[in-house]
Amino acid sequence: MFLAICKAIADEHNLNNRRYAAFLKSSTKIRADLSSISPTKGAAEQHTFSNVFMFWCVPLMVSVPK
Repeated sequence: MFLAICKAIADEHNLNNRRYAAFLKSSTKIRADLSSISPTKGAAEQHTFSNVFMFWCVPLMVSVPK
């Protein structure tokens, strides 16, 4: 999913390779745009886990009757 957001080509399957390619492209410019660099695979996984936790677990903890 993160590869689709980063507009990767269809046969690209590695987020870290996509990040490195975006870094190389950005670093050759006079003004580097670091916001265009995608997250690492580990950062994307952590982001997904935290969103799942916030979406599923926190409402259950709040709505539990005492």
